[in-house]
Formats: sequence, C-alpha cells, structure tokens
Amino acid sequence: MKAKFLNSYRKTDNNGGYRTIFRYTVVGTPTELDSYQAAQGAYYRETEEGAPLFFGTTYAGTTINLVQTAVGNFIVDTSAFAQAEGMLNNFNSTEMRTAIANQLVRQFLGTKEAEPVTE
Repeated sequence: MKAKFLNSYRKTDNNGGYRTIFRYTVVGTPTELDSYQAAQGAYYRETEEGAPLFFGTTYAGTTINLVQTAVGNFIVDTSAFAQAEGMLNNFNSTEMRTAIANQLVRQFLGTKEAEPVTE
C-alpha cells in the first residue's frame, strides 16, 4: 500500500512547544484500505474528498510504502533507507560516499536535481 505526501502542519506538543506533522493520502486496493481503516480505529481520518490519511512525525518522501506490523499497525517501510545506509557504509572514500549520497537524495525526494551533499 502506498501513501502520497499531502502537506504538513505544526502542532503543539505536551511540553509547550511545537512539532511538525506530515500528512499523506493513502492509496491501495479496497481490501488494503479496509484493513487500514480497521487498524486505525478511532484515529481513522479522511480528507474532505474521502481519501484516507496517514500521519507521521518525520518526512519520508513524496511517495512512501506503508506496511502492516505483526500487531496490526501501519508504519512507513524504511527498508530503503536502511539499504542506502548499508550501501554508503561499504565505501571509505569521502568522494564516493558523497556521490552516492547525492544520487540517493534525488531518489528519495523524487527530484531530478538536488543540491550536492558536502561533508
């Protein structure tokens, strides 16, 4: 099941500060969406157009994969981030790591161009 970034907003936290909340619209088969709604229970929310919403406290990209955990919750599939980190750890060369990191940033953000990453 996938989710597409919709927007973000600031929400007050319990410490008198703010945190950023990222909203995604969820897309999937009717069966997947039924499972998602059931898992969300009282926390299930939709857009005004009726699209299911997923909320997160971290930005994970323009289009993300959602996976269901063993206990039934839906979370962002972060396996691609772990794979990228593992790939970068294979290289000692700062130049090689920087070049690969630049490509990964473009891939994760869904952009054609990205500012170079420097260390």
